[in-house]
Amino acid sequence: MKKTIMLSVVFAVLVCVQGFSQNWIVGGEVGLSFGSTKRGGTTSTSSFTLSPMVGYVISDKIDVGGRLILERRDIGITDSTEFGLAAWGRYHLLSLGSLELRALGDIGFSNTSYSSGSDEKKFWIAVLPNFEYRFTDRVSIYTNIGLVKFERSWRNSNYSDTDFSLGVSTKDISIGFFLRF
Repeated sequence: MKKTIMLSVVFAVLVCVQGFSQNWIVGGEVGLSFGSTKRGGTTSTSSFTLSPMVGYVISDKIDVGGRLILERRDIGITDSTEFGLAAWGRYHLLSLGSLELRALGDIGFSNTSYSSGSDEKKFWIAVLPNFEYRFTDRVSIYTNIGLVKFERSWRNSNYSDTDFSLGVSTKDISIGFFLRF
């Protein structure tokens, strides 16, 4: 099923890029982390994240799009795989030469499967600043810095958690790239 979804997204992107070449954005984020945690002893941790995205430029001030979230984590005692979908919108606030500041809204859903057999489902809504630096008219990098986020998660239908955060932590910072067509 995951392959079918991924192939459908790639096909849709290719068809759309051919038809509306000047208004499409393709890009995403790739992440890799290593570390350790102490829970009764030291346990090594690692994760790999891939989050491709596609967007459409509606006007000089507004972009909208969607992204896939694929993450694999090894926490020593358990492994997990996360798959999710999110929709986003950006509103242009300020330009300083090649640097742009935008307000980004993000809403999404994900499912995480753990090697222990449990599952966790998450739903979130976030508003955050988005800084984009354009190298050329077609190539840019961006960073998102978490600011306001509401997240609700359920584990195996018998445990739930609600988190509302206001502020910045290192887990709320991401870096990615965009290519414009």
